[in-house]
Amino acid sequence: MNNYDQLPVHLKGELLAGLAQAAERLGEREDAKGYLKCIVDTMPGTPYQARAQRWLDEPQTASKSAIVCQTCHEPGRLKNRLAAAKH
Repeated sequence: MNNYDQLPVHLKGELLAGLAQAAERLGEREDAKGYLKCIVDTMPGTPYQARAQRWLDEPQTASKSAIVCQTCHEPGRLKNRLAAAKH
């Protein structure tokens, strides 16, 4: 068991996705694949699993998309907070 297995879904997803994306951007494709497979195997039915599977199935999409920040930055989520900060 890894330490991240105890994390809530969001934190686990962001951690593994961040590691996968960083490895991909650094050209460490095998490391990235390992993190992506971990996401697919341990996070079924989540947005992280779907995006990780896409990156595995279509590696060319990785350079044109992000796998991190999938569930915490929904459109309009911070609208009220940003408006309040302007005053």
